[in-house]
Amino acid sequence: MSELVPGDIVQITDERPGLVGALLLVEEVKGWGVQGFIHHVASFDESTRIYLRLEHGRFERIGHAVLIPADHISEF
Repeated sequence: MSELVPGDIVQITDERPGLVGALLLVEEVKGWGVQGFIHHVASFDESTRIYLRLEHGRFERIGHAVLIPADHISEF
């Protein structure tokens, strides 16, 4: 597995039942895992973010995000 970096996408594999399979955008890589968020889309005009911390073993790296939300571009 390649090393995780901010801007990577991981898929949740072991967490609360409603989050298994969700895709998380990594904002920070920590020694214990990652911090990031899931987009929760309410409608075409409204979305929110669910911020999470995931320990190693609770996710799998999918790849690097092709598009980063505009308010996060400077961070990656």
